[in-house]
Amino acid sequence: MSYNNQTKVQSIFQIITIVLSIVVIIAFLYTAINIKWNFVTSDVVNSIVGYVRYFGSLAVCALLLLDYAITRSVTFQIIMCILIAAAIVFQFLVGGLDKLPI
Repeated sequence: MSYNNQTKVQSIFQIITIVLSIVVIIAFLYTAINIKWNFVTSDVVNSIVGYVRYFGSLAVCALLLLDYAITRSVTFQIIMCILIAAAIVFQFLVGGLDKLPI
């Protein structure tokens, strides 16, 4: 991959990571405020926010790792993609979603 393509992909990863980070921080703030004052009692909304917190945090970590890996060797990129895929797949294979504290 050429240098211009790397910087374009990196800037796309960075923009997506920033937007997703803001969404995850808002979800964490919503949870903290809702625990203190309990202004939303809907289990559906609280469950959705819980999933946004969990998978948003996982996505931010994955995007940061991919942003870092894009400037490294192909072997390093493949290893990082395997780690990210394993983290996501194991959530579904071992019943990880059922055990989330949401």
